[in-house]
Amino acid sequence: MSPTLLSGAYLIAAVLLVASAALVAVLVVVRVGGAWLEARRAARDARVRRLLLVALLEDDQDAERALAELEAMKGADGESVDAQTARLIPKLKGASRDSARRLLLTRGAGLRAQRMSHSRSPVKRARAAHRLGALGSSAHLPDLVRLLGDPHFPVRRLAVLGVGAVRDADGVPPLLRAAGDDARLSRELLLALEEIGAEAADPLRAALRQHRAAGSDGSAVAAMALGALGDVTDVALLVEVARHGAGATSAQAARSLGEIGAPQAIPFLEELLRTGDPSGRLAAASALGRIGSPDSVPALAAALDDAGRELSRQVSAAMLALGEPGRTALRPHPSPYAREALAVHALREAS
Repeated sequence: MSPTLLSGAYLIAAVLLVASAALVAVLVVVRVGGAWLEARRAARDARVRRLLLVALLEDDQDAERALAELEAMKGADGESVDAQTARLIPKLKGASRDSARRLLLTRGAGLRAQRMSHSRSPVKRARAAHRLGALGSSAHLPDLVRLLGDPHFPVRRLAVLGVGAVRDADGVPPLLRAAGDDARLSRELLLALEEIGAEAADPLRAALRQHRAAGSDGSAVAAMALGALGDVTDVALLVEVARHGAGATSAQAARSLGEIGAPQAIPFLEELLRTGDPSGRLAAASALGRIGSPDSVPALAAALDDAGRELSRQVSAAMLALGEPGRTALRPHPSPYAREALAVHALREAS
């Protein structure tokens, strides 16, 4: 190899060696710096957490000093206060929860969350939905309702829970519209409606009457929520919807009759078990099992004679739920699903 080529090769090797050393140095700095920042963040969060516990759970001068220190925090410390207080609020009750919300309002967390709800970042909008809900104020309901239509599912999910945390009946119609837009939100919607509580009942009834014929997800959630609220005065409405409603709404109304445990609905449910469509018959069998009246044994046993696999299993489970009268009717029945249900019951008894 010529001296010129050899010197060029040495130069390239030297450059690569220096570049490799520089890259290693950068990686070391990044790792050490990242660990330092993480340790600093953990220490900051731990300090804020200790102050919060003192401020919210104690009742002395130490609590007053801790509260004053928390109210004055800015920058990264202030962000830690806002984030940790918002996460803590659902775990608190009574005066402690009220104090936590006052702390956030005093710090201006509500205004910051409102501004954050307009951010281009879905992460920040989700954070805003969570904090606006934690504040529990009807003043923030319009912002949360707007976030129900966010293009990103995690934002919509936290907005649904936030509307529930506000506990304002005006939030019920937007929640039901959100159910119609995205069936994945059904679980969160039910939790939100249960959080709103009895005040949600009138808007739920109105929505169910208005939209029952459409069989929408929103009306099905309304029927489910009324069952969860358990008001016996809704039995007549649920029977009407189960009889004349469409699709999922009709079936859910029948299941809700079981959730309420309405014995006055038994004649209708037995009729639905005989003559309904497949989803209605399934719902009727489930509801009769939950109501638990031995008077339903003959109707359930008759349904077991001509039922398909899915309905047979539901009917057998309902008969088991009726106790000894149901088991007595299952023992001589020729259906394999009757034997299956009795075997499952025997295993449960033995365990």
